[in-house]
Order: sequence, then C-alpha cells, then structure tokens
Amino acid sequence: TGATFVYVTHDQDEAMILSDRVVLMERGRIVQIDRPEDMYARPKSLFAAKFLGETNLFDATVSAVNGIGTTAVTPAGIPFLGAETADRHVSERITVSIRPESLSFHGGETAAQSAEGTVEDVVFIGSRSFYTVRLDDQSPVRIQVQRNGRLALPSIGDRTRVYWDSANVVMLPHT
Repeated sequence: TGATFVYVTHDQDEAMILSDRVVLMERGRIVQIDRPEDMYARPKSLFAAKFLGETNLFDATVSAVNGIGTTAVTPAGIPFLGAETADRHVSERITVSIRPESLSFHGGETAAQSAEGTVEDVVFIGSRSFYTVRLDDQSPVRIQVQRNGRLALPSIGDRTRVYWDSANVVMLPHT
C-alpha cells in the first residue's frame, strides 16, 4: 500500500517479524539500519552482533587483505578468512563473529576452514542440539546442529573438528 509505519519495541522477535527495515539503537544513538536478515547475518558492530542473538567471538589480528577477502589470526594461531575487504588493514585488531548455526562438525565443499577441539557439553532440544566445544586454543564455541539422523554427531569428551565457511565470518571493529 506504500504506507510507512514506525513501530517501537523491545521485543526482538516482534521487530524481526514485522519489519522490512530495523533500526538498532545503543544509548540513544542509531548503530545500524538494515533488513532484519542482513542485520542478523552481517552486523556492523560488536554491540549489534551480541544484541541480536548468540554468537561466537574471537579476538584476532588482520594478517592479509586481498581481492579474495581478509585473513585474520587469533593469538593462538586460528586463521579466519572473511569475504569482506572494506576498511581493513594488516595488523588491525578486530573481533571475529560466527553464529552457532554457521559452525558444523562436517566440512562440506564450502567449509574449508576448521579448528580442532573437545566436546564439553551437549544440550538436546528436540530437532536441534547445542554443543559446546573447547577449541585447542581454549576458546569455547557454541554450535547449533539440526538433528536429522543422517550424520553421526560427537559425544561429550570426543575430539572433533569444527568447520565454517568464509561467507559466515563477520569481522567487526575491536572495541
């Protein structure tokens, strides 16, 4: 109908369902205006990443920027390749964000990046399970797995490899 509505809410689910554009504010200042799915998948700040749901965060330093993307490495040596290149420079401190549903135990054709760790906890919630894996660098990561019965999943105490795709790596300014 072409009508514009402004609806103010503190309910994140309601905001995401009703909106075609969301304005996220922190301390009275706008920090991001975006489509709900873009704000969730590509937050522009650490505040937005944490505010819009669970995420895994890693302190890292940019080691390379080229036409393919940006590579950043954690202090323990875990490399992350992200598809973005804008406004990044070598030696810049950043925070890497990866959502739990963007990590998996099975590397497909696109999940070339990985790290090893040990399963510390599994929470079963119907068709989904939430895993906590302590990576070898001691970073805990949360992984959301859709249970379909076709793939073998690790148990508590198992050594495993965690995979991710560069399309799901979000590099944020370090704050």
